[in-house]
Amino acid sequence: MGNPGGVGTGIFGEPAAGAFVERLRSGPETEVGDRVSAALQAAAHHEEGDLSPETAVTALAAAALLLADTEPDLLDGLPDRDPVAQWFAALDVTLTPGRRLVAEAALSRILLPQANAWLAAAGDGPSVAAARRIAALLADPA
Repeated sequence: MGNPGGVGTGIFGEPAAGAFVERLRSGPETEVGDRVSAALQAAAHHEEGDLSPETAVTALAAAALLLADTEPDLLDGLPDRDPVAQWFAALDVTLTPGRRLVAEAALSRILLPQANAWLAAAGDGPSVAAARRIAALLADPA
């Protein structure tokens, strides 16, 4: 699909995104898929209080990793982007139909303005543009 309008990702400019990737890389490779799914589920199923910036950014990073095989620029801003992309691709953690549904729900919640500390703080910045792009990519499975 490419990069519509030249919108780069602001996700990996946020410390929580890089920290999430580091936790994935430093943990057992056999748990990466579960941790990616858990990050998406945490945002998708968030109900009480404000959606925290860490929960939102971690879910966005998880979604970006899942889409990076076809949209590698989603990892822009990650200092070791290419090695991370190669590492993640080698794990064979994919955007299964179930993960796609959870990711779509997570993005819907992340972009919902009610009780959303992350969205309030992010304003209309590059992270929000990246979140909208990821949501559009997830909605178009082509």
